[in-house]
Amino acid sequence: DVDFSGADMEEAISSFCPPKERCNFSKVNWNRGGLQRCMFIDCDFIKINFTKAKILEVTFVRCNLTDAKRVGLLAPESYMKDSIHPNGQRVSHCSL
Repeated sequence: DVDFSGADMEEAISSFCPPKERCNFSKVNWNRGGLQRCMFIDCDFIKINFTKAKILEVTFVRCNLTDAKRVGLLAPESYMKDSIHPNGQRVSHCSL
């Protein structure tokens, strides 16, 4: 339940983090950062910037990634469940 909206997390790295629930990451700059083995539940990632970020084994459950930048470059071990894809489409389950 934390509001990170608009934060500059450029080059920030988070690994093996506990599940994050109901957080707002909208418009966060996570350019060239990294996420590994993290889970996000009911979080907003609207217009987040993941450009050049290294994303490994990350799970998005019931998250909104509308207009997220570069999410298509996430590792295959990452996936979305019951979430909104960056193109605005609702997906029940897909690998990224």
